[in-house]
Amino acid sequence: MSEPGPLEAAVAREIAWVSQRSEGAEGSWPAQLAVRLAREIEAADATLSARVQAGKLLHSTLDRLRQAAPSEKRTDRVDELLSRRKAREATA
Repeated sequence: MSEPGPLEAAVAREIAWVSQRSEGAEGSWPAQLAVRLAREIEAADATLSARVQAGKLLHSTLDRLRQAAPSEKRTDRVDELLSRRKAREATA
């Protein structure tokens, strides 16, 4: 098997990122499809229209993968103040 091209490597990194947040994502069918599509796009004998179609499908497949991962909870300054207040009230 040949060395992965830049697109396939980028897809692998994206899958690894999603896998850190969603268990089992790496072996899922969207992940496997994304790798296959990246290979098809990078194939030397692929026509332009085939690459465009595969690119669109790759985009939607990666979106599906990202949606499967839970979003990171971001806290802002107000959330921090509220949690401190609750902690103070709990100890009082």
